[in-house]
Amino acid sequence: MSPRLGALLGLLVLAGCQPAVNAMYGVGDCKLEKLGETPVETHSRLVMVPVGIDGHTVRLVIDTGTERTLLTADAASRLRLDTDMEHGTRTWGVGGPTAFFDARVDNFELAGLELPVHSVGVGDLDVAPLQGGADGVLGTDVLRWFTVDLDAPDGQMTLYRGEPCWLKAPPWPEAATPLEGVRVNRYSLQYARRLLLPIEVDGVKAMAVLDTGSQASAVTQAFADRLGVSQKALKSDPSIIVSGAGPDAVTAPLHRFHSLQVGAWVAVDPVLPVLDLPHEVEQRPEITDRLWEGLIGQDFLHGHRLWFSLAGWQVFISRPGPPVTQP
Repeated sequence: MSPRLGALLGLLVLAGCQPAVNAMYGVGDCKLEKLGETPVETHSRLVMVPVGIDGHTVRLVIDTGTERTLLTADAASRLRLDTDMEHGTRTWGVGGPTAFFDARVDNFELAGLELPVHSVGVGDLDVAPLQGGADGVLGTDVLRWFTVDLDAPDGQMTLYRGEPCWLKAPPWPEAATPLEGVRVNRYSLQYARRLLLPIEVDGVKAMAVLDTGSQASAVTQAFADRLGVSQKALKSDPSIIVSGAGPDAVTAPLHRFHSLQVGAWVAVDPVLPVLDLPHEVEQRPEITDRLWEGLIGQDFLHGHRLWFSLAGWQVFISRPGPPVTQP
């Protein structure tokens, strides 16, 4: 029988911190509590984790850029999940908007932990063609409950209690560098939605979503406009076909910028997709201080250990120093 986290998870945001046992793990105001661990696999730069749903094992992409855990329609049908006619999920992604009824779930297990997940979204996701196949994405509606040590290079993910604690460094043997200025994009104090990282493109500051479910970093059309990139320039750029959440594949221009800075790391002459994503203020005008204008994806994260906490507003990455890189 897997341990249940129902009552625990609902109180994590409000729980007080405990004194640290080891100063390595904090600044004297919190303690790490390990809850579980699970193997992970990397295919096409995306990290997949096994998840148990109603006695079956599915493979989900770990996706910090998605607010909702989603299954593909094929996976939901294969698992014979009942449709939840009382709940539905709307998505606004690269491939356009979608709306589906959710699927009911009786049992949801991650890293040996039985979680209080009773329905999951169902959507148009272009993840099945990935090497090895994927059945959906594991979003921040689940990941927010934990502090996550995602050691993709060594094929393991460890989950800690998601306390609002500040760590000096994660408990790693390798060097860990913090990304400063992390914020959380959310609609309420109770629901942290996504981690936002400060970036600079050509010297202009913005916030970008930490997106482990994106194979490449990108900027939005709105940010490109703010940077003074003309439509004429974008039309003359080479382009790629981009797909993800949504029913359609879209064409995105690949524009060469002078620099992209994330924390201490600077990419020189980066070529980034420019995505025409929905402007979030149009959906929720009260959150204008929490908008994002870019994605930091697996081209930056791939091959490195990642530590992130939505409760603690922290991100560490196992990069030993600030290299100057060429994308």
